[in-house]
Amino acid sequence: MNMEILNEKENKLLKRKEYLIYVKYESATPSKEQMQELISKFLNVNKDNIEIHKIISEIGKCAGKVWARVWEDKTFSYGKPKKEESKEEAATEEKTSEEASQEQQKSEETKEGE
Repeated sequence: MNMEILNEKENKLLKRKEYLIYVKYESATPSKEQMQELISKFLNVNKDNIEIHKIISEIGKCAGKVWARVWEDKTFSYGKPKKEESKEEAATEEKTSEEASQEQQKSEETKEGE
């Protein structure tokens, strides 16, 4: 498999490098996972720090362009991560808030009684 870097851009704000790579392959277009492994070997970086943004194949050829992002440290994130809650977690949160409001009402009633 042949690879050639067409463009390399350093994004200092997001602490990553963005690559446009021309790839020639033997058969069908490789998956993003396969391309991630190949690029990690080509650039000598950890494959967990690579994100394949998109792969565009040339029509009628076993070649294409790959847009890849390589982070210095994958632990870096921008923005707030989306919080995914299961139905069970949401139900337990509702129960705890109901219990807290009931305790507050009981404490107010005992204060009034004094």
